[in-house]
Amino acid sequence: MKKLNDFLMMVNKKDKQHRISLCGHLEAMVGNYFLYGVGMEEYDVETVYYDAEVGFYDAVPLVKENIVAYITYGERVAFVREDMLEKFKGDTKEYDLLYIPVNSFETEELCVDNNMELPAFLEEVRWIDDDFLNDESIPFDYEKFEIIDSGVKYANPKHFSVKRLVDVLASE
Repeated sequence: MKKLNDFLMMVNKKDKQHRISLCGHLEAMVGNYFLYGVGMEEYDVETVYYDAEVGFYDAVPLVKENIVAYITYGERVAFVREDMLEKFKGDTKEYDLLYIPVNSFETEELCVDNNMELPAFLEEVRWIDDDFLNDESIPFDYEKFEIIDSGVKYANPKHFSVKRLVDVLASE
């Protein structure tokens, strides 16, 4: 389990000015990338698609297999698929991103200590330890169950996937 707090302590808080946006750099200068969610206020997370096989002027197919990263926190934190980490780092090296490698966006390989200070983009996340739902040795928590049953989007601080975190951030 990768503790997100340990990575996020290293987030560079200063704003660095670039001649071209990260989106423009990846899409127009590097090529074969497409960033979804850029410039849309309702999206706190940008989805980065990449396909090495498309031509420079062709559209990158927006399919799950082409998602290589999710960028959040004002383009400071990038959750990157490990098999694309070195390429993505090379393509974005001048943008001071904090890279958090993951095996899969669907695998629950992250956790947080929500008793510690979290960066602003995680402050609005509803953290609910729902382990009592699947472990009979843990007493059933009726208050938490009522919140969960209401349909609120939440993440379990003990184990969650990038996809779950993105879904929760998108619902805020």
